Amino acid sequence: MRFAFRVDSSPKIGMGHLMRCLTLAIGLRDAGFECYFICRDFEGNGVHHIIEKGFDVEFLSTSGIELDETWLGVPFQQDASETIKVITKNLADWLVVDHYDIDQRWESIVRKEFSSSKVLVIDDLVNRPHDCDILVDQTFGRSAEEYKALVPDNSVFCLGTDHALLRAGFKELRERKSNDDIIKTPHILVTLGGGNSSLPLQIIGRALKDVAHKHIFSVTAITAGTADNLLIDYHALPLDVELIDFSKNIEVEMAKADFVIGAGGGTSWERCCMGLPTVVLTIADNQIEIAKILSEQRAGISVATNAEEIASATEMLISNRELLFEMSENASRLCDGNGVTRVVQEIIASSVSVKLATIDDAQFIYDARYANQASKFYRSQDIPNFDAHVAWLDDALSKDDRILANMFLGENKIAHIRLDREPDRTGEGEIGICLSEDWRGKGLAKIILNAANEHFSNIGFSKIYAEVHENNKPSNQIFKATGYEYLSADSEGFIRYLWQA
Repeated sequence: MRFAFRVDSSPKIGMGHLMRCLTLAIGLRDAGFECYFICRDFEGNGVHHIIEKGFDVEFLSTSGIELDETWLGVPFQQDASETIKVITKNLADWLVVDHYDIDQRWESIVRKEFSSSKVLVIDDLVNRPHDCDILVDQTFGRSAEEYKALVPDNSVFCLGTDHALLRAGFKELRERKSNDDIIKTPHILVTLGGGNSSLPLQIIGRALKDVAHKHIFSVTAITAGTADNLLIDYHALPLDVELIDFSKNIEVEMAKADFVIGAGGGTSWERCCMGLPTVVLTIADNQIEIAKILSEQRAGISVATNAEEIASATEMLISNRELLFEMSENASRLCDGNGVTRVVQEIIASSVSVKLATIDDAQFIYDARYANQASKFYRSQDIPNFDAHVAWLDDALSKDDRILANMFLGENKIAHIRLDREPDRTGEGEIGICLSEDWRGKGLAKIILNAANEHFSNIGFSKIYAEVHENNKPSNQIFKATGYEYLSADSEGFIRYLWQA
């Protein structure tokens, strides 16, 4: 499948939208899919991050455009038209949109041109309607009820910090970090994101200068292009201070820190994943809700952007080790770092379809059934020659008591399934599933089996049985994970399971 991402970045827009889209694109690429980006070429954008990761970027013109009242820079109709031209040339099975100035009107225009493509929207404002198949909102505590009147009835939701789009590095370093790492000399990370943050950065510097008269600590500050002459308070600190213009691996800096002074944007969930309490500043309207959540969950201390409040909160965390531990644990519980995996799995699940098999599928079904010694787990381990297989398939397709079908991921045929009707038991059948060798090892089996269960349930089957050899450990795990319950085992080592709609 092929994914097009429509996202922008600039000092005014910030880098958060682009970075979370890039994180999702990397997850999709790791799953075997192709991605490219569509971005307006605003001054000071972060598109170089996309290019560095090996993705193509199609630029929309900024000639004569100024970012004032709209972050698109042009009327939504014009932006949609320009996007359509790019997708017409490059094609896309999915369009991923992350933009506060895009809503249902834009999405419907693009959908009309590409009716077979699907739309995933990333948002966190709950303030406008969307025409989408999947909506991702990584805000802690977000519920489907909040979006109910804003999206189509059949939209799938990926909500809450379980779906926070964090790079894999955060989870890896989270597993190594513990409260035992907090030492007597605290280390503070100052980071305000990729927007224009010069003024709040200066205010934090003044606050730290005040705290440094009473406590010993070290500081790393991400300056994000702030001019050196505006950082005099940092240079004057009688402490170990490191100033970094930009960090490509902010998780490494977080792993060194005991707590953060930062803004209440999407990077809050990165900090939570790392178990980092935050002195939270609100430097944009869209950060108000997150700052409130961190405060309510006792994972952060929300402060106004003034030196006195910042200094007071900083001193509190430096001097109260017990509070620091408690807030670290609270933060860690809010986000586990597995969000990208969950969103990618939901995209895959939404892309799976079922089509009845025909005699033209003979080679695919033969390969799926017998490749890589799969038959060693069958009751009959004999592998027929291809002509015998074709004869069997032709006969099986003519029978009313057997349903043969194939599973597709987008346009890719990825698995073969069969359902044998149970004699004299209406609405009951036994399932068999064979994943194509090319698609094994990609975490698809559970998604495919769930889709098969749903398909057969929708056509009237309320009880579905399965038979799996005890030595086929992966298959046993998959059937259990999809709700199949153990019924019995026979003398040949075959375990019988039941799934009920």
